[in-house]
Amino acid sequence: MSFNGNFETTRNAFYAGGKLVMNDTEWNFVTSPFRSDYHEIYHEEVKTKTNCLYSVLLKYFLNNNANTNKYFFRNLNAPDSSFDTNYNFNYHLFRREGKEKLDSVILLLHGLNERNWDKYLPWVREISNKTGKAVLMFPLAFHMERAPKEWSNPRLMFEVCKERMALLPGLTESSFANVALSTRLQFAPERFLVSGLQTLNDLTKLIMEIKSGNNAHIKSNAVIDFFGYSIGSFLGEILLMSDPSGQLSDSRLFVFCGGSTLDNTDPVSKAIMDSQASESMNDYYNNFDENIKREEALSDLVSKLDSIGAAFRMMVNSGNLRSFRDMLFHELKSRLMVVNLLQDRVFHPEGTKLTYTGKSADCVKMTDFPYQYSHENPFPVSAKDKEQVDRSFEGVFSMAGAFLM
Repeated sequence: MSFNGNFETTRNAFYAGGKLVMNDTEWNFVTSPFRSDYHEIYHEEVKTKTNCLYSVLLKYFLNNNANTNKYFFRNLNAPDSSFDTNYNFNYHLFRREGKEKLDSVILLLHGLNERNWDKYLPWVREISNKTGKAVLMFPLAFHMERAPKEWSNPRLMFEVCKERMALLPGLTESSFANVALSTRLQFAPERFLVSGLQTLNDLTKLIMEIKSGNNAHIKSNAVIDFFGYSIGSFLGEILLMSDPSGQLSDSRLFVFCGGSTLDNTDPVSKAIMDSQASESMNDYYNNFDENIKREEALSDLVSKLDSIGAAFRMMVNSGNLRSFRDMLFHELKSRLMVVNLLQDRVFHPEGTKLTYTGKSADCVKMTDFPYQYSHENPFPVSAKDKEQVDRSFEGVFSMAGAFLM
């Protein structure tokens, strides 16, 4: 089936609850509830930057910009644990029709600032088609259905975007699609750390639930592999490097449009974050060790999470623990496959080359497509030459299927 046909039929099955037939077998999407227990580990709350002048100017701005105040600063200063959608949510499993427990599963980890699963549905279907395995779609913290609905409302976010552009005249790449993430990260860049660690903690809980035999759909001895895209691959790398559950010694990770350390990425995009948010992130994470020392609760959290915290430090800055990171990637190279796109401007190929050095570079493959694409949209549904998109899609997912088989 073509990529475009795959997209429409899989989307209809996901939202309407229908079945799909692949290789004479019926498949369907199953939704399961999940509760994050992260607040039991991290009790402190992220605070926005504060100093006297900043506070006065911010108060003046918010008094004259009702939408930003209503939809962001009220909940920026509210504890993250007060967002029930981020703590009680669903994940989705694409599996063969039936009640028998599965002996293998591939966890799909999505990109930054995603609000719905549409882009990934044909990916999920094709991974299952190529491997015969179920795919579990797990939302990152404050993404997909874990985010407040207002953040996905174009009308509301457009008003916030106008206010943000008035506040920051030199702002570039601001949009209704990225204003939620941009506002949160500009004024509290440590939220990237806190949310990333929450996601990793949640994934560890899910893995332990499976391995203890308490998952309704997956066997305790199931093989667990990963497909990571963009920032999802960043988290997947950290998970394999740290293996906090002790259950991933045979797990594999296929990386698509990812692979590099955070400092070697350029996330400025209307679909991801604006220029001011990116600058704030760079300032914070390029001096991560110094900044985190000033915040006792965050420093304690990174220490408490031990191997995850250490792996996160390695991956936010190319200079952190470099020799240790190189050693880990060398050990993992047979369980990693990294596919980068030559025209990717977010996780650009040069960043991956700087991250995977020596023998670990053997697991990296660079490829290109014969049409206009981007990191955010590698397989455009509206492309004029649909056959080229079909062939490119087939090429990437044939590699993924062969590796994750």
